[in-house]
Amino acid sequence: MSDTIQSDEKPVTHGKPGFFGSLAKSVFEPGVNPAVVMAMNLCFFLLVLTLIGLAILTQGNRHVLLLIGMTTFLWGSMVWFVAELTRLQSRPDNLPPPSDFLGDEDATLMDENRKEK
Repeated sequence: MSDTIQSDEKPVTHGKPGFFGSLAKSVFEPGVNPAVVMAMNLCFFLLVLTLIGLAILTQGNRHVLLLIGMTTFLWGSMVWFVAELTRLQSRPDNLPPPSDFLGDEDATLMDENRKEK
């Protein structure tokens, strides 16, 4: 009897993560991740679609119509918030203070120069 075991498994390659991998990875990254924004938009779209179907089935129940209005308002406010967050993160004056990536002496000199102005 032979003790060797042959495996047909291929080596795992770590390429670019897919949608769900990017969604899970975004938990550990600051800022706006496109996968999270896409998942949010997809969920809101499906919710509005479901509520429209429910409104048709209930023959325009005012409670369902109110839910549709609230959902679209919430969706629009979330899209606005993400756009503002993205705009703020791309501004150059939103960088960390120079003491984080300069030596302590350089940071104190820059702070003194700012105070003089």
